[in-house]
Amino acid sequence: MDLFLFPHQDDEYFVAPMLARDPSRARCVFLTAGGYHGAGTAVRNGESSRALRSLGVPADCIVPAGEGPGVPDNALAAHLPAVFGWLLAEQAAGVERVIVPAWEGGHPDHDAACLLGHALAADSGGLPVCEFAAYRAHPVVPYFYTVMKPLPSRTAEAGPGSADRFSPANFALFRYYPSQWKTWLGLLPPLLCNFLAGGKTGIYEARRRDFGLRPHEGKLYYEYRGWNTFDRFLAQTGEFRRAHPDFP
Repeated sequence: MDLFLFPHQDDEYFVAPMLARDPSRARCVFLTAGGYHGAGTAVRNGESSRALRSLGVPADCIVPAGEGPGVPDNALAAHLPAVFGWLLAEQAAGVERVIVPAWEGGHPDHDAACLLGHALAADSGGLPVCEFAAYRAHPVVPYFYTVMKPLPSRTAEAGPGSADRFSPANFALFRYYPSQWKTWLGLLPPLLCNFLAGGKTGIYEARRRDFGLRPHEGKLYYEYRGWNTFDRFLAQTGEFRRAHPDFP
């Protein structure tokens, strides 16, 4: 079983080809309430459930937000000990691989989920971990997205990347998230460019990590948006990192 840890309802978009290839192996767990743009948790859970079912993921393999600790959007970093305990007790059985968002500074919940997944994999006997690049700051234009392009510093330390590519149906999965149209309006231009260039996913086997270092030089995307700062993120995750000494 592959355990997918999604901070928000719609993050499954970035691994749609991987899910569609072998949906029966997937256990998809949503970690926060996902109340962005005013949409309620039930609305967002329903959107992601329909998207995942369209890819073939069985309903009983979808764990919606609300079944675990109640974590608000943009607050995962401050709730890692509770979420980790719940995952270990309720969701880790039978897991052979963990798939998490990349450590890339796009959203603090994404980076917190990355730290969480690596800790869970280590505590479960050293399970393999795959990371998927979602979005991060554009290197030249502030507030613009770079999508599904892993940081060179991450892939230099990683194993083989995924050969999966987006089909037209995978690419069009964004239609399942009407409550988040403002976000997708910004994401679609770079996603379309990626699709027209071959539709590569940004999935790779993650081997090394140092969660005490900034994901990349310069301002992080979530710092541009005012969602958090890296120094505050380090303070919020300090207790959890100290409890897992393999993660600085």
